[in-house]
Amino acid sequence: MKQVLLIASVIILGQCTNKLNTNSPTGLEDCVCIKIFQPVCGEDGVEYSNSCMAECAGVNYVEGACPIMAKGKILDLGDPAIDGCGWVISIDIDGVAVNFRADSLPTAFQKDGLVVSISYRETLELSPCGRGGQIIIIELISIEEG
Repeated sequence: MKQVLLIASVIILGQCTNKLNTNSPTGLEDCVCIKIFQPVCGEDGVEYSNSCMAECAGVNYVEGACPIMAKGKILDLGDPAIDGCGWVISIDIDGVAVNFRADSLPTAFQKDGLVVSISYRETLELSPCGRGGQIIIIELISIEEG
């Protein structure tokens, strides 16, 4: 029984890398990949849920989610030790202001109301914010005023 499972696993995993490593638009239909979320960023700018899906699409990729470019505003939401959220970046997403905590916000940008352009990646991490709330932590790739 173990041999049958091993052979089936090899066949399933082999289908992704051997059969469909082309740029065929129908390639993903026949591709068989494990459903695991480990995002990669394809050279085509598309974020794939894992490396197998990128390989099936026939694109080169780098590990991690694709960077997101956005305009935002730096806000000081109070001392986290006193139910505040500290320094956050507020970004307009579909008409709604969403606050994020940067993994590292340079001191030069810690100015309340400062408008910035950023490049970032979303993480799966949360940080405490306010009375029992949580805020998404983003990996800040680049930041500039304006």
